[in-house]
Amino acid sequence: MNGSHSVPSFQDIDSGSDSSDEDEDSPEWRAAQLAARESYTESERREMMEYLKERGLFAFVTRYIDRERIPIPKLLLAFGVLLPPVNLSLGDQLRLLKMACSKVLRNREKLEQYNTVDDVVALIAKSKKIMVLTGAGVSTSCGIPDFRSPTGLYARLKEEHWELEDPQQMFDLPYFKEKPDVFYSFAKEIYPSNFIPSPCHRFVRLLELNEKLLRNYTQNIDGLFERVGLSLVLNCHGSFATASCLLCRTRFPGEMLSDEFDRRLLEDREEVDLLIVIGTSLRVSPVAQIVSHLPHSVPQILINRDPISHAEFDVHLLGDGDTIVKYLCDRLAASASPLPPRSSGWDLDERVPSLAPPPLPSTTTTTEAVKEEEVVPERVSSSHVWLFPGANGGRWVEAVREYFEEGSEEEDDAEGGEKGSGLEVPSGGESRSRTRSPEDEQQRGEWGKKARVD
Repeated sequence: MNGSHSVPSFQDIDSGSDSSDEDEDSPEWRAAQLAARESYTESERREMMEYLKERGLFAFVTRYIDRERIPIPKLLLAFGVLLPPVNLSLGDQLRLLKMACSKVLRNREKLEQYNTVDDVVALIAKSKKIMVLTGAGVSTSCGIPDFRSPTGLYARLKEEHWELEDPQQMFDLPYFKEKPDVFYSFAKEIYPSNFIPSPCHRFVRLLELNEKLLRNYTQNIDGLFERVGLSLVLNCHGSFATASCLLCRTRFPGEMLSDEFDRRLLEDREEVDLLIVIGTSLRVSPVAQIVSHLPHSVPQILINRDPISHAEFDVHLLGDGDTIVKYLCDRLAASASPLPPRSSGWDLDERVPSLAPPPLPSTTTTTEAVKEEEVVPERVSSSHVWLFPGANGGRWVEAVREYFEEGSEEEDDAEGGEKGSGLEVPSGGESRSRTRSPEDEQQRGEWGKKARVD
């Protein structure tokens, strides 16, 4: 860079950790804060951040740069970023602005009004434009291996000593052209030959039949959503259905559909009223970025065996995905909620029948056994995390449990102390009439960070 001043790096602007007291007391930080206060009132800055969270990056840039003609260096002050006195190109300024905006977009705050399984059922019942994100976890019960589990494809790539710098190279088109044997060695295990769609596939199709599905963004290339008749699906990494000879210059499994993905997401974010994430760790682009690019006021629900600690969901339903969606369908059917005219209910087996042959009389599958035992989800303390059969919560769940149990103890102490103190400890959804101090509100928003375990 030019001059003696360094330009803020990606880590400076986009670090996931909180700034230390030393950083906040630095001359540079104080200068940025002073410049921001001189440029914007607190209400103006808050309004700008809310606009970004609800309307997204494109609308934010259009409004404040194109229409209001605010210079980028001044706009960055609203994010607490003070540019050094050097001549930065427009491209560098836009890059820094995108980093600052991305940090705000990723720091979604949980919607406190949604915490229970009942809330999830009610949300599905009333929503009309549900966006679903699906990953390999919806197909594991079909016999298709996932990618990131200890027994998944990526672990086996390492065990069998394939020389890949990154296991995702297996689906990289340039790498395939160079070493096609890596992909072909595993393609037979995920090729949709005799695999039967799971209840998760059928559940998404049921949402479509009930005129509630906006679109299913799937990372899977197995084509099982197409087998259940789903039409509102975007294969974010292609699918076997679109595979063809490379000489034809058509799509290949693993090739990102960037133009269509970007266009659809830009359209869908304006309509979505509920997000459901099923069977994915949200570690792979472009799907991993969807949760942060939707309006922050849209409820977000996770259905997965493992928790996702790098995203802030309103309700976590942890466990076997097939078991969870069948449970939700039973609850929706029992609620007798009104549906659009052309739909006819939430009976999953009746509306979207399984393509599997009927089991022999003496055969009892694991899923059937769970159903016979009657599923009763367990709430983790008073939090928004619920455990179903098959949950792999581990240390993260225990951290959540400890946090909310400590909060309950502190709340009991506060009730027995002096009235009117304003103290309120996070309770995970129990409504309270007492007021909270700003410090308590900040503590409530910090629980997720404390619960995140590496």
